[in-house]
Amino acid sequence: AYQAKSLTIKQTATVLQQLESFHLQFTAITAQRTGGGTAKMYALSGRSLWEATDKNKAGRVLRDFTNKLRERVPSEDEFVAGFAQLKFSDENTKQKALVRYVLQRIDAHLRKGAPPDYDKFTIEHVAPQKPATGKPAVRMADIGNLILVPQKLNERLRNETFVKKKQLMTTDLVPMDDVLKKASSWGDEEIAARSKAMATLACQKIFAI
Repeated sequence: AYQAKSLTIKQTATVLQQLESFHLQFTAITAQRTGGGTAKMYALSGRSLWEATDKNKAGRVLRDFTNKLRERVPSEDEFVAGFAQLKFSDENTKQKALVRYVLQRIDAHLRKGAPPDYDKFTIEHVAPQKPATGKPAVRMADIGNLILVPQKLNERLRNETFVKKKQLMTTDLVPMDDVLKKASSWGDEEIAARSKAMATLACQKIFAI
């Protein structure tokens, strides 16, 4: 019999990526719980795949499984609302791992060429956590204010002005989304706009099934 272990590398990679994207949307971002229906779907799909007698039948099982995942993903509005709640700062570290992962996937999507060694990257707050003058932005910890940069660049950015930070990031070829590219100043309004734009990109492109 054709067995799951006989799947091609491409098929295996695709289904694993779809599962990852599903649980990123369903569990991590929108905080929904998978119930017995989802567990049953996994079990039935796994059994059907195990019993498939040729690659064509296995392909149909996988396509059916993909369609079932798509039926269960949260709506874009739900995703955007959940995404807007992602935060990280020195005082708010609970979601650091998730925030870092999402920023890494966005960086990889925007970047041209081979991905870098993300172990050498750190999370930068575009509007600083501790500005030299005045109070931090209200939305300072929001994901729309965060970007991954190389550790050495992070040390140079520190509390520089937005214009100087943007110049340094551009020189260092840090991939920037359209909101960041077009901005001439940076505050709560820009952070909120970028959070929404990042959420839309993540939902429609990066984590789409």
